[in-house]
Order: sequence, then C-alpha cells, then structure tokens
Amino acid sequence: MAKMHRSVFDLSPRKTLIHEAGERHSRHSHADGFMALVLSGSYEEIGDTGSWAVAPGDVIVHSPFEAHYNGIGTRGAEVLLMPIQSFRKHALLALDDPDEAVRLSQKSPEVAAAYVLKNARNRASNVRDWPDLLAQAIREEPDLQITQWALGIGLDPAVVSRGFRRHFDCSPSQYRLKSRVRAALPAIASNEGTLGDIAHDCGFSDQAHFSRAIRSATGLSPTGLRAFFEERAHKCMGTTHTA
Repeated sequence: MAKMHRSVFDLSPRKTLIHEAGERHSRHSHADGFMALVLSGSYEEIGDTGSWAVAPGDVIVHSPFEAHYNGIGTRGAEVLLMPIQSFRKHALLALDDPDEAVRLSQKSPEVAAAYVLKNARNRASNVRDWPDLLAQAIREEPDLQITQWALGIGLDPAVVSRGFRRHFDCSPSQYRLKSRVRAALPAIASNEGTLGDIAHDCGFSDQAHFSRAIRSATGLSPTGLRAFFEERAHKCMGTTHTA
C-alpha cells in the first residue's frame, strides 16, 4: 500500500517541536528535506541511514522520504526544524552556537538553515553496535553477502537476521532494498538520465522492481516522484527570488 507523507513542518507552526520524556515515535518519513537542531534534551534516531544519538548542539540533516523511528531521552527534547531547499544526503553535524540559529529562525527559517550549513561541522555517529556496522556495510556495498559477513565476525547468520530486525524494524535484505532506493532518490531528483538507467545503476533487477520499490517508499511512481521534485524545486526558486 502506498504511504502518505505529511510535511514535517505541519507538526508545529512555530517550527519548534517539544517532545516529552520517554516518547516513542514509530517508523515514519516525510517528503521534505529538513534539518533538526537539538536545543535541549536528547533522543536516538534509528532508520534508513543508521543509528544516531543526539544531544544539544547536534543537527541531523534529513533527506526527502528518509524513514526512521525515534526514542526521546529521559529529559525530553526541544528541536528546531529548518527547511533544506536542495536535495542533501543525511548527515550528522555539530553547531557551536545554537542560540544564533534560534534567533535567525525568528526572522526566517531559511536564513537559519543557511547559517547552520555554513557554520556546523561534521560529526561521526557514536552508535557502533554490530547492527549499525552491518547497516553501514550494506549501504557501502549493496551486494554484500549477509551470511559471509555474519560468519566473519563470529555470529550465527540467523542471530544476525533477528537482531538486525529488532534494531532497524526490517530485515537485512529489506534494508538493502531501502539503501538502493535512497541511492536512486537524488538521481531522480536531479532529472539527469533516464529512469531505466537509474534503475540499472542502483542495482534493481528490472524497471518494474524499481517502480514498486520507489512507490512503496514514497507513495509515488518514479515518474510522479520526478515531477514532485521538479515542482518543489520551482517553488524553492520562487521563494528565493521573492525573499
């Protein structure tokens, strides 16, 4: 069944989310690309791009249609949301002066986002359990043989499959498919190359398989998704020109 994706900016008109201690958010995704700057508290995010434990000053850059689930820490969390006008890959950043981003966001969320992208520095994930190592290996090598990987670190393949599913809410093979979808999205958004070429380059067995995977992840066909990204790009250009 096709998924419906709300805009993340529909969640709060103030563009700041307040999470209560211990909240749990089931796996979800948003059509927007956006940044989440942690102002207070902490939370863990687990999904298509791995596991990320974040605290004040950390910034998670989310690409469009990226799926994840969240667990809020014992002190809750306050998060500032900022839009991203171009397609950016997931990243974890650290910002030394979150207060300046908050001040700028009161003037314009776009100005605050530009400030963060200019001044934040890259930060490595601090979550390194074996499910995260396997997820990283799959993202880097989509044709990775899971059984060989498991035996290589001394674990039973069945144990690896069950443990991975508990952590990421999907099997290693499903995660492999999600990784291929994630690789295809920026290529679709760039409007360069045919959809058939993108399907082949990203490792899909055929275009029908490609179409099913894209629709499952985004609710749109590859052609519809390309049109969606084109419409968003035009809107962003209009916003930039009239700002």
